[in-house]
Amino acid sequence: MKKYWNLLACLFILAFTAACTGNPGTDDPADGGNVEGTLTLKASAAYIENNGTDAAVFTVLKGGKDVTDQAAIYQKKGSSFEQFSGTTFASTTAGEYSFFASYNSEMSATISVVVVTGIQELPADPQPTKFDGFKHRILALQGTSLGCTYCPMMIAGLTEYEKTEEYKSTVVAAAHGVMSGDDMLSTYSNTVLKETGISNSGIPALLFNLQSSSEIMGVFGSDSPASVCGRIQSEAQEQLKTAANTGISAAVSGTEASGSLSVTASVKVGQTGKYRVCAWVVEDNI
Repeated sequence: MKKYWNLLACLFILAFTAACTGNPGTDDPADGGNVEGTLTLKASAAYIENNGTDAAVFTVLKGGKDVTDQAAIYQKKGSSFEQFSGTTFASTTAGEYSFFASYNSEMSATISVVVVTGIQELPADPQPTKFDGFKHRILALQGTSLGCTYCPMMIAGLTEYEKTEEYKSTVVAAAHGVMSGDDMLSTYSNTVLKETGISNSGIPALLFNLQSSSEIMGVFGSDSPASVCGRIQSEAQEQLKTAANTGISAAVSGTEASGSLSVTASVKVGQTGKYRVCAWVVEDNI
């Protein structure tokens, strides 16, 4: 049965930070001295939406001291800069906007705030009547934890796996849990590990396409990165023998200021069956 499934506006609440830092100062002008260090203009967000309410808040630092109240902020208008009123910037016009700060005749480096449009449209399907020949991508879920004795060996094996041809068809994600004292542990990662059965089996573990039968475990001291990589590569080759029966088109938008991501997706199904749709939010290839 051929059909489309549309998933619209899935909202993921994330925390984002964007900052530029300066060098700590030493003296306080209130004591009759000069504040030392670099003059820096910071924006609370590097990207904001063009809805007029999503905003970037500016802070001016001289070294480690906040001098926003005594500084002037300038915005680029055409080929020149004009003084900006206030410390909060919002816009309804998409584009890149440049700013710098001035304090006691010193100027900061110029920074940019990018205004982007809201929810992105899905790219057009170049072959709307084609329901086969989808590109096969494998999801490799790594169960791991900080302080885990053998987890570094699994990571080393995955690093070796990055050099293989199969890696080009693999999406690797990590879920932290099981062990206490892990700063990356969260309710969400614990839920993932519990639902996949990794919590009961132990870590390190690698799970392909959320199928418990393909879980890779048993990383011991006698292992090497090459031997772990070999097992991962062998399982990936088996997974890739299975035809890909679905195609997914997705568009993602979001900003630090809004604290959210909007995901619009369409799933194209070429064969009748049961399908699970998972959305993963990853940061810096984690």
